[in-house]
Amino acid sequence: MTTNQPDPERNKQLADMYAEGAMYETMALAFGITTTRVIQILNRLGVRKPKWRWASAETVEKIYQMKVEDRSQAVIGREVGLSRERIRQILKNGRKIK
Repeated sequence: MTTNQPDPERNKQLADMYAEGAMYETMALAFGITTTRVIQILNRLGVRKPKWRWASAETVEKIYQMKVEDRSQAVIGREVGLSRERIRQILKNGRKIK
């Protein structure tokens, strides 16, 4: 299908395949779309959650305060509910908040 209209039946099938553990590449090949498009559809349907999330201004301030207190990224992550990797990214990027 090459139209810009959503295909509810295809999207339902994608969601079902995802729930059964199918790989993105397999789903993409089955419907003739890209793996990126599969991920976009699953995100839009709410069945796949992004691996990371934006941190609020308060959370970022808390992260920096805890870093000043010389806490590890793992400890900070557990405290604020983010992964150690996400803490590293926030600290690396400075105080950019969205």
